[in-house]
Amino acid sequence: MDSDATVSEESRRLAELLSQLVRLSGRSVRSIEQELGTGSSGLGKVLKGNIRLLVDHIVAILGVLGMTPGQFFQLAYPNKERLHPLVSALRKAQGVDREPEPEEAELEARTQRVLVKMMSDFVRQQDEKAGPKPSAKPASGPEEEEGVPLKPPEEPDDSES
Repeated sequence: MDSDATVSEESRRLAELLSQLVRLSGRSVRSIEQELGTGSSGLGKVLKGNIRLLVDHIVAILGVLGMTPGQFFQLAYPNKERLHPLVSALRKAQGVDREPEPEEAELEARTQRVLVKMMSDFVRQQDEKAGPKPSAKPASGPEEEEGVPLKPPEEPDDSES
């Protein structure tokens, strides 16, 4: 990244991703603010990009959501890129040739499971808040068993008469 505008744009993108995760968690911004001990509307300003996003913000918010920074950044940057020469040099200096990485399909499956669970928890919480829904079955006519489509009546076979 080579300009302040690009850094700000990327920071806003990460803040929006955090905001989406907060919404999917079913938690209110206010409840997370209380848990973090931040002032009123402070987190909202961070998530809207009005306050510069810091690593401290990311780590604290993820902690409340039960996510690790690694999980968040894998979500934010899913494409595997070639290692930067400085990363390679640092790993070599640390005596680490290559960090073991999970298979791409395994990572994708785990990510999908986490997102599906988060979305289903969110939907369940929304349904609990909304209360019972009225039945939408037709007033008259044949009843359809749940999940089983009605079949049209079979026509008599004229060839056997």
